[in-house]
Amino acid sequence: SNAPIVTMPSGMLKIENKAKIIMFGQGSRHDSDLILGVDSRREYPDGMRKRGQLWPHLLIEQDDIDIHLFGCIRRIRLQVEARLLKSEHFELDGYTPNLHTAQFLLTLIIQNRNRESAGYGDLIWFNVQIYDERYRSSPLYAAKDTADPSAKMIYAPPTHVYTDASLHDGHWVKFDKGLYPFIQEALSEARRKGYLQTSPSNNDFAISSVILGWEVPGISSVQMQVRDLSLVISLRP
Repeated sequence: SNAPIVTMPSGMLKIENKAKIIMFGQGSRHDSDLILGVDSRREYPDGMRKRGQLWPHLLIEQDDIDIHLFGCIRRIRLQVEARLLKSEHFELDGYTPNLHTAQFLLTLIIQNRNRESAGYGDLIWFNVQIYDERYRSSPLYAAKDTADPSAKMIYAPPTHVYTDASLHDGHWVKFDKGLYPFIQEALSEARRKGYLQTSPSNNDFAISSVILGWEVPGISSVQMQVRDLSLVISLRP
């Protein structure tokens, strides 16, 4: 909170302390790139994180978005480019990949926004797995959120549905995909697992928030650069 804002020679602004770094441009196109970095070593002075222990996040979020119920939607197209700038991974005594990693995610809150529905306000988390240091291509994930008190379901399609490239190679990787079918499957899977029992209709749901950034439950020093993020909704005629 006390870190100064520094203007870099490139014109980007930088805010940094020993645990986190944020850089962002002030122009247009690639001058507006965003860099988010986390060094979690200071967060775990007693060694690897234990089960049930919280972990650091560095996230940006947009809540003030137009709400369109899925019954009116024809397509949801995601576009974003990302490049891994830094990834240092430390495996101390007690390391297990089930508990310790660094993930960069784009998360959509899929929420029942029909006030006439008994399940109004209920939600799931839909993740686009941009990077996970454990996998060159992340597998399907569908399970309860153990970090948030809401304990809602997280659904994340495997990375290969978006791209055959891997952020691990340090190159720019573009995600360009229609998300609507995957979100529909996420809602169906949530009901199969016992969630959303008072929200039987997918048409009552909408994207209510967009979140992007790091979750680092392991001991890592990581930085990601992103650009050209867009989420475009096409409505039915």
